[in-house]
Order: sequence, then C-alpha cells, then structure tokens
Amino acid sequence: MRHTSEYRGWEIALTPREEAPMLWRALIEVWPPGTGRRASRARVVSFTRSAVSEDEILKAAKLHIEEWINIARAESADHE
Repeated sequence: MRHTSEYRGWEIALTPREEAPMLWRALIEVWPPGTGRRASRARVVSFTRSAVSEDEILKAAKLHIEEWINIARAESADHE
C-alpha cells in the first residue's frame, strides 16, 4: 500500500514491498514544491536499504527522504 505525506513542501510517496519473508524494501517517489502528483512525473529517489518489517522499512525510508530533501534544499540555496 502506498503511503503519502508532505515534507517541507515536497510531496512524498513511499511504497513498501515484501520481497521475501522478512525482507522488506521501499520505493520512494517525490514531487518538488509547486508541482503535484497529477501535474508531473515523480522523481524516484535511490534507496537500497532493507528491513525485516513493513514498519521498519517505512521509518527508514521516511528518514532517508527527509535527509535527501534537506540536502536538495541546501544545494538549491547555494545556487541562488
């Protein structure tokens, strides 16, 4: 099941999947501020970590994308 949220204006979709018993991975998709899920294609963010449960992979994926967004925002501010 896809889990959606927002962080600092970015729309986030996390899709966990069980690849084997007790082996969970997640697909992370984001949309920058000012775009939307219907208006543009998602940017898929690399995430290779695995976990033993859906809850653990969702927590890890959420932390990963929040760090990724913070870095993207900092890099964007450096170019202004």
